[in-house]
Amino acid sequence: MELVTWNVNSLGARLPRVLEFLNEHAPDVLMLQETKCDDAAFPSDELAQAGYDAVHHGAGRWAGVAILARRGLGLTDARAGLDGEARAEEARWIEASVAGMRVASAYVTNGREVSSEWFAEKLAFLDALVARAGAERDLPLVLAGDFNVTRDDHDVYDPAAFAGATHVTLEERSRLEAIMSEPARGRLS
Repeated sequence: MELVTWNVNSLGARLPRVLEFLNEHAPDVLMLQETKCDDAAFPSDELAQAGYDAVHHGAGRWAGVAILARRGLGLTDARAGLDGEARAEEARWIEASVAGMRVASAYVTNGREVSSEWFAEKLAFLDALVARAGAERDLPLVLAGDFNVTRDDHDVYDPAAFAGATHVTLEERSRLEAIMSEPARGRLS
């Protein structure tokens, strides 16, 4: 099973590239983040013509997540949003079943600046994500997306430049580690 994730930063602007990618590489599943379109503007027809079923959770000009599955694999039981997220209207989580596994596309908020209300909301979203990932027991769970967290300082071009900023704090990194640790390990990717 070939699974791909892509923060497209506007599906409307990137749709020709997405269709080209699907045609050239034909992944089984493509998880998109930052689609920046509402559900009514989501290009379901164009994706269907390319041979893909899709589910989308959109919020207009910001955020938005989607899962595309090659036709015939099945794309069922979609669930949008996470219990406990502060701003569900931002459309940052979608999951569905595809070919005997659960897949999820996540777009974690940036957090703007440490000690802000937005940072607290980011931590709450990560906590909700940890809880959801740990709760999945029936099927293998593949979680992909844009987490806006670096695992360690090797993931940034200049660690000193990020000191005291979002994406590198112990609070964010500990939650990322919780997602990748037991009991979640083996169900997350």
